[in-house]
Amino acid sequence: MCSRYLSRITAHPITFAVLLTIFINCGNPMDSASTQRTAQSEKAIIFDSGLGTGQYDKMTYFEYESEIVLTPEVDITISGIRPQIWYCNGTSGFLAFIRDEHYQPVASEAGLVDGNGEMVPAFSDRHLDREVTLKADSSYLIVMSVWTTKSVGIFTTGSRTEGTVGPGQYVVHYGRSNTVDHLDRGGIAFQLIR
Repeated sequence: MCSRYLSRITAHPITFAVLLTIFINCGNPMDSASTQRTAQSEKAIIFDSGLGTGQYDKMTYFEYESEIVLTPEVDITISGIRPQIWYCNGTSGFLAFIRDEHYQPVASEAGLVDGNGEMVPAFSDRHLDREVTLKADSSYLIVMSVWTTKSVGIFTTGSRTEGTVGPGQYVVHYGRSNTVDHLDRGGIAFQLIR
């Protein structure tokens, strides 16, 4: 059927050229949405805490929370923060707050996902409530919790020896699961993105 219409259209070269231009320029609206999703998921990692290398730095929990003091060495502008989750079963989520040295709110982010056990959530559709610039040599608190209805696997900073990306230093104030302290495992490993 299409070939019948194409043969009629090609008989009129001007009509064919106009229609061809319309089809090429219109595109599929789903293609542009797909392109936007791809662009969002390929955001640049500005700072990566690195992953612990100890035997307990990759574990599953019902809930884990931590507080880390981050001191950037240069000004960094970020639009999101991500916990490093390697396993997700049930409904899992995270809350993250960035606070200044006076404990005043700077930005926050939350994410929620339903997993089947083999899922590694990327939270590519989530972002901070506003883009912020963390100033060099200023201290910021990264307060984060990860929870689940079944089980969630997280990486902690633990006995990290390598893997940090971005100029900055951090110190873990606490890391705990269900009120049991795990300072030796460190805080929730995280990435700051833009």
